[in-house]
Amino acid sequence: MSNKGQVARTAPYLLLLSVLFVMAYYPMYNQSMAYFEATTTRAMLTVQVNPAGAGTVSLNPSQPDGGYMVGTVVTVSETQSGNVPFGGWSCSGSISCSGLSPTIQVTMNGPGTVTANFGSSISFDFRLYNSGNSSNLGGVTVARGSSGSVTIIAVLVNGPAQSVTLSCNLANGSPLPSGVSCSSASGIPPFTRTPTVTVSSSTAPGYYSVEVVGTAGSLTRVTVFTLSVV
Repeated sequence: MSNKGQVARTAPYLLLLSVLFVMAYYPMYNQSMAYFEATTTRAMLTVQVNPAGAGTVSLNPSQPDGGYMVGTVVTVSETQSGNVPFGGWSCSGSISCSGLSPTIQVTMNGPGTVTANFGSSISFDFRLYNSGNSSNLGGVTVARGSSGSVTIIAVLVNGPAQSVTLSCNLANGSPLPSGVSCSSASGIPPFTRTPTVTVSSSTAPGYYSVEVVGTAGSLTRVTVFTLSVV
């Protein structure tokens, strides 16, 4: 029998085997892709009321099965039950909260929890982070006679947002060394600011631990970065 005859006889069987293979594994492929999409591009927003039953929370848009697409901005509103006062919002996890009570905007960077607190007011709180604290010898490098900058990030933790003022000094609480200055900035969390750090030509080279202090009334929060003067 010629090779052409063998190919002609076996071709239908090969085609049948190919069809059976696709029928067997295509549903598994679809399930795998659906799981991959659900776990890599969607995030669940958990909603809590504290204490339970003191009010309700509404989401716009409503949360679909499997959670929101990452990057979605959700408007979150509260409704009080009876005469129970609203105390403020608490946010945790991989979400960013902004806005003022009783409605806030939640950005879905990942899964997280938003809590509506009723009863006594929740005290305002925030946290500071910076772009220059990756290592002791890292941070911000500025040549004498020039200037640089550091990015400061303020994150809302609890309560109705208030204005925060940023200032700089050494990490031990002392004023900045002679010839070093840091521009002031302010904002309502969450916000990002980029203060300018200026170094005079007379400043001694070396490493300086600089703290950025955020002040809101009697509340202060601090983040520290290393300033390298060269």
